[in-house]
Amino acid sequence: MFSRLAVLATPLAMGAVTPAPAQDAGRHMLAATLSSLGPMRTIRILTSSGATLQGDLSGFPSGPWSVVNRSGETPIRLREVDTLWRRRTEAHRGATIGGTAGAVVGGILGVALLAFRNASEVHGPSRTLEGGLLIVGGGIALGGVAGIGIGALVGSSTLHWDLIYP
Repeated sequence: MFSRLAVLATPLAMGAVTPAPAQDAGRHMLAATLSSLGPMRTIRILTSSGATLQGDLSGFPSGPWSVVNRSGETPIRLREVDTLWRRRTEAHRGATIGGTAGAVVGGILGVALLAFRNASEVHGPSRTLEGGLLIVGGGIALGGVAGIGIGALVGSSTLHWDLIYP
């Protein structure tokens, strides 16, 4: 009795046999992931046979999905998908970093401009607090906006792959 149980339990423990409900749940999760990507999103799929499919996703909204690339259109067989990757840019991160750096540099330049203007006056500083805040605030705002634009451009040229399934 024990040897029969061990023979039946060993493939399950080693992952050789997967119960059908788990396979169906995995396919449903993969289908939901594909649906959420949107059409013509660049993806990479690694299959259970070791093949790699890379190209633009088509077949919306509910499938059947396929990968379109220079070689043509290849259907996606959900039961063969091991991993699914999507390509994305770093535009958001670049804009954040660029905006922060630009605002800091703009603020420093605004303070330097304010100090230069006050030092160049013959009878001492006649600038009001509001004028000084306007110069420094304007430097921060202009530097931040310029940094956001430059950072987003640089970030959009930086591509990487995100694992989204499993």
